[in-house]
Amino acid sequence: MRADWAMVIITGIYVAATIGILITNRKATKATEEQLREMCREFEMINRPIIETEIVYLNKAVLALRLKNNGTHTAQHVKLVLDRSFSDSVLNPSMARLLKEQVDKECIIGVGQYHDVFFGDNDFIKQAEKPPIRGLIEYCCGEKKYSEHFSIDIENYMTIFSIESDDEKLRKLIKDQNSILKQIRIEVAQLKCAASMDE
Repeated sequence: MRADWAMVIITGIYVAATIGILITNRKATKATEEQLREMCREFEMINRPIIETEIVYLNKAVLALRLKNNGTHTAQHVKLVLDRSFSDSVLNPSMARLLKEQVDKECIIGVGQYHDVFFGDNDFIKQAEKPPIRGLIEYCCGEKKYSEHFSIDIENYMTIFSIESDDEKLRKLIKDQNSILKQIRIEVAQLKCAASMDE
């Protein structure tokens, strides 16, 4: 009889221990699943295109909204949708036309690459009232679609500094070289003309 009770007690302890182990395993499994979901989310946030916006001043003459891919994958079907209040504030007719042509068009932006949307010139910089640039950038990578809202307060964004890029420096050097070659060509022609007159 005592042996039977001992077996019942041992079985009860065994059942309680098994239930305890089961509960602990379930908690560990749940924590592992949450950790796995977080790792997948972080992996997805890192391994995708990330389009960011900035304003650039090019060739000491043109302002552009630069859409830059700072992600790790190519952004496909990139589309910019601008707030109408900003589009209407572009007073220069050629810039307004250029802006309308660029907005709502799709493009592809590779990793580390950018796409410039021109919107202003030096007159725009001097313009008294400039509404913020607000809009939405839509793009995708494979089947996954992304959208980023942005708002840039131009008045407080930056001071416009004119910096020559390497391309601009090269263009200036080529222009200077062509000017020198043209001058040499004129002088050679004059020398030939003078030599033929002397004969």
